[in-house]
Amino acid sequence: DGSVARLDTGTKISIDAAIFDPKTKTLVVKVQLLIGRVWSKIFSLATPESTWEVKTSNAVATVRGTSFGMVYNPKNKQSRVVVGEHKVGLGLLNDKGTVIRKDIVVIEERKTIVVTDELVRQVVENKKSVDQLVMIQGVEDAPRDVGIWVEESLRKDEETRIEQEGLSRNSN
Repeated sequence: DGSVARLDTGTKISIDAAIFDPKTKTLVVKVQLLIGRVWSKIFSLATPESTWEVKTSNAVATVRGTSFGMVYNPKNKQSRVVVGEHKVGLGLLNDKGTVIRKDIVVIEERKTIVVTDELVRQVVENKKSVDQLVMIQGVEDAPRDVGIWVEESLRKDEETRIEQEGLSRNSN
């Protein structure tokens, strides 16, 4: 459907799923971010069964028609999610890689949040909801270097959209 994932230099990922069914217009993308930064631009998830998620060791970001970045440093097991457009759902993962409970915090456009193993431990041990994560950690404006990355990524998203529109017109 034209959606893209852009990896920065030195980034390593594992693709757990990358399926598009043209008959049902269902897109399923599941990426494990092992180190580095990945920017996702999802142009349109056409069906309720469609999903796009980026996962680290302690967090998973899921979207439906938006753009967002995820940064992961395995040395300190720090995940950062930053939203370019619209909203992103963020779930926390336990040490087995499964989502803690079913509640997900929603991060707004141009905001970011950092997830660490310590934060996940606090949520689990204190039986806090993921929404309480926002009160513990706080959703904040992106730091300058991350903000520059977001702006550059949004510019590239627009270039991709224009290119795809041109291809679509030429194929009709």
